[in-house]
Amino acid sequence: MPWLSTAYESRKGRAARSYNVKIFFKFQKELILATKYEAQELQKDQVYAVLKSEYHRQFEFRTRRYIVTVDLTQKNYRCLCCKFEKDGIICCHIIKVLTNLNISQLDDSYFIERWRAKERKQLTRQNTVPEIEIEKSRPLRHNILSNKLSNIASDGSRTMETFNYVLEEAERMQRKLNELADEVRLQQSQSVQQSGTNVLQDANDAVRLPQTESAQESDTMLLQDPNNAQKRGRTKKVTRQIGIVEDIRSKAKSNFTCTHCREGGHNIKTCQKKHLPPVPKKQRKGNQEMLTTPINSSSASAASKAKKGKVKN
Repeated sequence: MPWLSTAYESRKGRAARSYNVKIFFKFQKELILATKYEAQELQKDQVYAVLKSEYHRQFEFRTRRYIVTVDLTQKNYRCLCCKFEKDGIICCHIIKVLTNLNISQLDDSYFIERWRAKERKQLTRQNTVPEIEIEKSRPLRHNILSNKLSNIASDGSRTMETFNYVLEEAERMQRKLNELADEVRLQQSQSVQQSGTNVLQDANDAVRLPQTESAQESDTMLLQDPNNAQKRGRTKKVTRQIGIVEDIRSKAKSNFTCTHCREGGHNIKTCQKKHLPPVPKKQRKGNQEMLTTPINSSSASAASKAKKGKVKN
């Protein structure tokens, strides 16, 4: 690319051959960012401090300082930003330190398989599972053998010659497996017989031993029921005590009546008889008697005259 300097051409060409297109563009950005930094040597060939150059430092509010550790013998480089550990791409701070050390080639460990192109990925079918895990897990052994035998079956089914060869080898393997299984059964049966004789000898020795005083006492002791401990907390028979406020609210709920249907237990909002005409309010007994008893005109006039006479007197 024309915007890249010639100092990074060898490193860029290696990355272009190793990375896929998207990851290579991100690696190019790290190369460009490396030109804005400067490296300060704290310990020779071991520790370096990387920070923005003086020109680019004036455009930032706060300059950050990154520590890069170098191990030239093991070709191991680590930065404080941990970009390679997180993203799998080497950071611009390490690139700047490598440029100061005149190192133009990166080790293969910094080009992980995940970011390689599909046609350049190094596919390996080797068994990378540790032997300790294989010995412990039978399903793991079954999966490894299934994958291996499936590949053999796909290669052996191409022609009749390969098919017959694989079939003969499978029968031979089956006979060998049967022999190994018989040997394992014999070993297990012999070990069980030996362990049984040892157990019988131990039991006979234990019977012949004289009983000690503690054993005799344990034979005469009788087991008794343990003492019942009193349970903590309130007993279940006692009912919960109702507070004053709760008592008043419960009474108020049972006393109020609806203003529409004049029934208790609900109000006009929850009334289910709103479609019916409202029931009139009940009158008091005195007023009800006054309304219900007929009023004669003669008796009313006589009562009014008597009241007037009393007033004059």
